[in-house]
Amino acid sequence: MKKFYLFFLCLPLSGVWGAPKVDPTFSEDLPVDMQPFYLKHYDPQRRMPYYKKDPRGERVIEHGWIYNTTEDDDGYEGSSAGRSSIRPMPVQDIDIKEVRSYFSLLTSVLSTPLSFAASLFTGVHSDRRTRVLETESFPWCVCGQLSMSFLDDSGSVTHIYLGSGALVGPRHVLTAAHNLWMPELQKDSSGPRYITFHPGRNEERDPWRSRGEKYVIHSDFIKQNTDEEKQASNLALIKIDKPLGERFGFLDLSFVQPGDLTTINITGYPGEKNGQMYTMAGELKGVNGGQLFYDVDTSAGQSGSPVWIQKDHKYICIGIHTMGRKTDRFNSGTYLTPEHLKTLQSWIKEI
Repeated sequence: MKKFYLFFLCLPLSGVWGAPKVDPTFSEDLPVDMQPFYLKHYDPQRRMPYYKKDPRGERVIEHGWIYNTTEDDDGYEGSSAGRSSIRPMPVQDIDIKEVRSYFSLLTSVLSTPLSFAASLFTGVHSDRRTRVLETESFPWCVCGQLSMSFLDDSGSVTHIYLGSGALVGPRHVLTAAHNLWMPELQKDSSGPRYITFHPGRNEERDPWRSRGEKYVIHSDFIKQNTDEEKQASNLALIKIDKPLGERFGFLDLSFVQPGDLTTINITGYPGEKNGQMYTMAGELKGVNGGQLFYDVDTSAGQSGSPVWIQKDHKYICIGIHTMGRKTDRFNSGTYLTPEHLKTLQSWIKEI
């Protein structure tokens, strides 16, 4: 009995099986790669939690929300633009000191987030969206939140932009082009320096976070001059570093005639919902100029959400949500035409 009690009393002193002590504070005298940032994990064999140091470059992306939108753009911080070439996504080490000062600024700006969140809603009626609770089951798990980090010439974070996207291949995420290209934020035309994809996220639970490796944007998006022409090709594809689609599936890419479309679904991550997934089914009102128009409520952060239907036991992505309206006009997205589908298939093979 004495040995038992001695072991019990000594256990907290040595830590639980060598698990590092979690210290959430920031130490100015430590180098960046030694800062005490840890992620909580669960070991099913030992049936206990443990903590593992967060990899460099992935520790601060998902919470830096900039509450600032354009009038019709259902995304944070940006306007429509594009890029036609494939862009590699190198791992970027982010200076924690710079990030801390950046988030301090965000905290002061977001002193009244609830009142602001109400102004973000862009639906034609009161909010009719439904929160998805089973985010890790199919088909919900293929939908995810995107975060794009923009850095200045010194390598410091200047903007973090949130959007939505969906898996359409083993390692391929479909989203809106304007989520990835913002001329006012990228003087050197390099695009976002860091992209993360969070499929099946449910608030703080983020089971399959992945890093973007490459992306490509439809060339017509940057070439066209009018907003209507741009919205008809407002699509982009991101290649991530994990084959998540092989693990739990992805949306089918097939052309569906407008006459066969009545009710459509939009699933994504409204920025004001703090990492919660929302979905809504609504009536398709029309197809015109390569755009879908629908009676579905959306808000900032849902740009890039899949417009999808269920047909013949398949979940088919027929479009990409791109625009939310603050007037009585219907919300809209880019229609995946046969030409777009052919382009996407070539991208999937190419990148």
